Amino acid sequence: MDTPKENEFLTMKETTEFLRVSRSTVYRFLERGELPGYKISKRWVFDQKDLREFVAARRVTSAR
Repeated sequence: MDTPKENEFLTMKETTEFLRVSRSTVYRFLERGELPGYKISKRWVFDQKDLREFVAARRVTSAR
C-alpha cells in the first residue's frame, strides 16, 4: 500500500488502518466530536493532517 501524501483525504478503511482501531471506534470518535471528518454522499473521508493532530493530542508522557 502506498503511503498517503500530506493533505490527502483518507477513506474509512484507510483511517482505521492509520489509527489502528476498529470502524466502530472511529464512529464513536465522530459521535463524540473528537475526530473531524467529512461525509460526502454516504461515505466518510478524513484529512490526514486532522488525523495526525488527533493522535498528537492524545500523547501521554511519563510523570516521572
